[in-house]
Amino acid sequence: MLQKLKDADHPYGHGKIEYLAVGFEGALIFGTGIYIIINAIQHYFDPHLLQNIDIGIGLTIVSTLGMYWMSRYLRKKGAENNSAILKADGQHFKADAITSGGLIIGLFAYKMTGWSWIDPTLAILLALHIMGSGIKLLRESINHLLDKADLETIESITVSLQQYRDESWIDIHNLRLQKFGHYLHVDCHLTLPFYYQLDEVHEQIKKLERVLNLDVENQVEVFVHTDPCMEIPCNICSVKDCTFRKTPQVSQIKWTRENIMLNKNIN
Repeated sequence: MLQKLKDADHPYGHGKIEYLAVGFEGALIFGTGIYIIINAIQHYFDPHLLQNIDIGIGLTIVSTLGMYWMSRYLRKKGAENNSAILKADGQHFKADAITSGGLIIGLFAYKMTGWSWIDPTLAILLALHIMGSGIKLLRESINHLLDKADLETIESITVSLQQYRDESWIDIHNLRLQKFGHYLHVDCHLTLPFYYQLDEVHEQIKKLERVLNLDVENQVEVFVHTDPCMEIPCNICSVKDCTFRKTPQVSQIKWTRENIMLNKNIN
């Protein structure tokens, strides 16, 4: 479903299903924490005598190591492939590993002291930690579904645009982006010389698209609104050999994350 191409009903593809899955993972992790707390409270009032503690500790250690390894592997692959669902799966295994680790500590403490309250108390503390992880995933899911500005990605895009800037790109502003799974959709306004022909404008837009795909891990789709330079003072324009120039260039607009997102309302 995640890799399904665009169609008439879903013009941006199906990538956002990934963030629904992340939210579902977060809800499961949060629900697991609540379940652990309920069971821990019941054990306060109805403690059970634990048996075969050594076998339980051994089996739990093995399962904890397996879940911890799987957690690290999934989170690493999620970072490499920029996959929110793999990261969420890794977080889920991490929560399970933390729970099992707490169980090991509780079993050791019970074996040494015989205090029955240790295990449920530790379980509640770990459950609160797990619920925090679930809330984090839920917040991430909601932010992506509502297209919250990804300032880190915008910063990376800004650096690339500044580094590979073409002299005819007088200004870029009103830049916005949306994430759809592994893909990025970027909207922006590009200010070009007012006398450019349509084929020249098209070539600059294709060049901009190539630049955006150089250093960004996602596949980038670009929609560009072009503005003529008539309201841009000549003294900040870097276009060489412009026959319409009225004043010499003395500076250039340096793009930052802040000013590249501004809507400058150039018509």
